[in-house]
Amino acid sequence: MTVSPAAVRDLKLRSAARPATLGPALVDETPGFLRRAVGAIGDLLGLAAIIACIPIVILAIGTPIALFVRLLLWVGGVR
Repeated sequence: MTVSPAAVRDLKLRSAARPATLGPALVDETPGFLRRAVGAIGDLLGLAAIIACIPIVILAIGTPIALFVRLLLWVGGVR
C-alpha cells in the first residue's frame, strides 16, 4: 500500500472530542427557587461537614498530647 503526499494533504482531520453539552444556557433556564434551594442545601451540607469534623480534629490533636503526658507521668512514677 502506498500513500501519495498529495492525498495526505487533502485529508481533513476530524476532532474526536464531543462538544460540551452543559453550559451557561442550562443555568439560565433553571428556575430561581430551585437554584436558591440547591445553594441552600449545599451550604447546609458544608456546615454539617465542618461541624462533624470539629470533634475529629480535637481527637486527632488531643489524643497524642494526652498520651504523651501520660507517658511522662508513667516514666516519672507519678500516678
